[in-house]
Amino acid sequence: MTSVKGGQVVNSEPNAMPSSRYKRKISPASHSGADRFATGSNPALQPGEPALSDWSELGLEIPDIDSIRRYRLQRIRAQLYRRDLAGILVADPINIRYATDCTNMQVWCTHNAVRYAFVATEGPVVLFDFHGCAHLSDLIDTIDETRPAKAWFYFGVGERTEELAKKWASEIADLVTAYGAGNRRIAVDRCNPGGLHALNGLDIELFNGEEVMELARVIKSDEEIKAMRCALATCEKAMAIMEDHLQPGVTEQRLWSYLHAENIARRRMDRDAAVGVRSPDQSLVRRVLGPGCRGWRPTRLRYRSDWSLRHVC
Repeated sequence: MTSVKGGQVVNSEPNAMPSSRYKRKISPASHSGADRFATGSNPALQPGEPALSDWSELGLEIPDIDSIRRYRLQRIRAQLYRRDLAGILVADPINIRYATDCTNMQVWCTHNAVRYAFVATEGPVVLFDFHGCAHLSDLIDTIDETRPAKAWFYFGVGERTEELAKKWASEIADLVTAYGAGNRRIAVDRCNPGGLHALNGLDIELFNGEEVMELARVIKSDEEIKAMRCALATCEKAMAIMEDHLQPGVTEQRLWSYLHAENIARRRMDRDAAVGVRSPDQSLVRRVLGPGCRGWRPTRLRYRSDWSLRHVC
């Protein structure tokens, strides 16, 4: 077995990458079946009761999360093959989740590129996570290796941006060299100019990663559709409870607390950027609703289930 401290391998393991200081997880322990939700990468963020009972009562099938992860990687790699790219570097939290199903500080990472992932067309999926967070991907078998991210955004490093961007780019270029078989063309979804210039300086040719990721999502698998149905069922349950509490005198802040309570009870409290649970106008959350006032229902829940309906007290 291998113990990990700060993302580094302390003891050797058979599946360790050649000359790698980092953890590799080619064949992690199986966690399929009914217990897979309880043993996932972060059990607190996985579906649980009463959601599982809700879905069972509605006759909904539980999606196979492992199948969804594999399918999404296949979709990404199909787009990379089509464009003759050696891989893709993703920094957008939504794209990191699609490629790896591993989330961490979604809102913070939307502002600062403190985590990112490299998906080789023919090779590993390498997640670069915030220091001390390697455990978040321990049981995700589609992530082959987890490394500590190299931060070079201005808020964190100030005037050292250019210097550290070069070190960051060097590690990405090493992966392209190792797994690109001479192909130095990669897609990048989002990156500040300093990083782009550093990659170009190492003879890495860059292409539009946003296009790759958006087209990968175009076709949903059967398991993804099952997940969408479950998400919609949870969304409707939470909205019904909100509606039950919609009456004159209630504040929008209190009204929305019922939505969050129901989502948290079903362990859907995660992924701010991916879930996007928010009022159409957050400045109105303290407004007291009177007779005839309109109260907003949630606009988005997981899988971007869009709801723009309103109810009158």
